[in-house]
Amino acid sequence: MYYDLTHKDGRITEGSVVAELTQALERRGVPFHVAVDAAARVQAGETVGVEIELVSSSEEFEAEMEARGIHAEWIEGESREPFTLDLAPNRERWRGVWPKAVANQEIRLAKMFATEPAAVRRMTFANVAQPSRRFIATRPTQVCTSCSPGHTEPEPILRSQLLGWRITCPLCGDHLRDAGGRELASPFRQYRTTALRGEKLLDDEVERGIGTWTSPAEIARLLLMRRIPRPIPRESDLWRFRVLGAIIPDLDRVVGAEQENLPTPAKPILPLHMRPALLAGIAIVERAGPEMLRMLRGHTMGHNRVRFTDSVESMIARTRKWKASSQMHLI
Repeated sequence: MYYDLTHKDGRITEGSVVAELTQALERRGVPFHVAVDAAARVQAGETVGVEIELVSSSEEFEAEMEARGIHAEWIEGESREPFTLDLAPNRERWRGVWPKAVANQEIRLAKMFATEPAAVRRMTFANVAQPSRRFIATRPTQVCTSCSPGHTEPEPILRSQLLGWRITCPLCGDHLRDAGGRELASPFRQYRTTALRGEKLLDDEVERGIGTWTSPAEIARLLLMRRIPRPIPRESDLWRFRVLGAIIPDLDRVVGAEQENLPTPAKPILPLHMRPALLAGIAIVERAGPEMLRMLRGHTMGHNRVRFTDSVESMIARTRKWKASSQMHLI
């Protein structure tokens, strides 16, 4: 797994954090001299790329880094295999085992409930493309008080409670509430109509495989990357600026007021009351087209700009191929 590491405040001021980071990287197969160098560069405020062996789940690694104040962002590469630990030495063997295990489980469950395996599969996220899986939560993040069964033990979890792009219930259309059933007012209510369009774009892509000129999930990943505003703020304030803020101006103010860092591109599930901002941003970029992504590149710097540019040009290249293929089909 390839990660970019950077400290959320720019620099590490405590020597103990450097030592802990070195040890954490060593435990994941990074050679000692490389781990020491990486920790020193993160301490100096650089963004450092490291390749680790996945000897624990990716979520555990990212959580461990966040606990030390270090942002760990997964970079495109090997796809994350679900429910697999300590697979680095045997990854090729597991590539063949995992699909067979899923198929056997589908057949067994279908027999238990007297239905077809395809019906069971539709209840899972097995068909979801890799970029979109980042939007699926591991535990319920919201609830529809109208559709939730409630008052049962154990309380069933509806599929919609794990969908990190939804702000409305896919069954009844009501606004979702947080996992505790509380209704939180969104500071982005003025973007409601545009946010609903962004919700539909992601829903079409993830649930039905319907796309437009590019992937809405990939747009979301780009919008959550770090941005450098002008004039450049104090180093201690850099943590709160994302590319999304160049489209939704209210975002910087809200994030600063709440003092809560936004999730990373690797885990783009925002709190429910913040979610309309990202959904609206996705809809705006999708409607504006590739040139808007190229414009947004100007809000990034250094290594971040290189990654942003590479991703954008790759998306645009795929769009050209898709258009060419569509035209050939019409001919």
